[in-house]
Amino acid sequence: MPQPRHPARLRFPLFALFLLLGWQAAAACNPAPPRPPILQGYTYDAMAAGALLRDADAVVSARLVSRIDLQLAPGTAPAGDTASYVFEVIEGWQAERPQRLVLAGVWVDCELPLERGQVFLLYLAGERLLHAVPAEALSFEFDLLGDPAWFYDAGGRLVRLEEE
Repeated sequence: MPQPRHPARLRFPLFALFLLLGWQAAAACNPAPPRPPILQGYTYDAMAAGALLRDADAVVSARLVSRIDLQLAPGTAPAGDTASYVFEVIEGWQAERPQRLVLAGVWVDCELPLERGQVFLLYLAGERLLHAVPAEALSFEFDLLGDPAWFYDAGGRLVRLEEE
């Protein structure tokens, strides 16, 4: 007489599948993302930040909320797996951005320490990430940027700060 399957025995294949998908998704960031010319062969410093600020149409302070991993059907994309990173925008300079910002993994460097809840300063050119700086590594940026032009309040409403 065959023995009934125990639910605990089904967990292993699901766990193995999760690990397999997680392993594939780990490759979704870009080990060599496109870099702005100012950062090619140069270190990020105050001069580079000034050039990035001129090239960016927006700079935002944002918290990483999640990563969306997409496994595309074979043959639909050359990369196979892609990821998008979802950020919650806190405040910004220059052009306004929506409170939920989604960046494609092709622009995100694999060396960037991405942990949920971590805050970054993001230099953006349209939908493209030019450079990201973890909040704990910020030193001169806020002196360069000055006061934010806008922010999102606790209710999620956009508040524009008027210059006096």
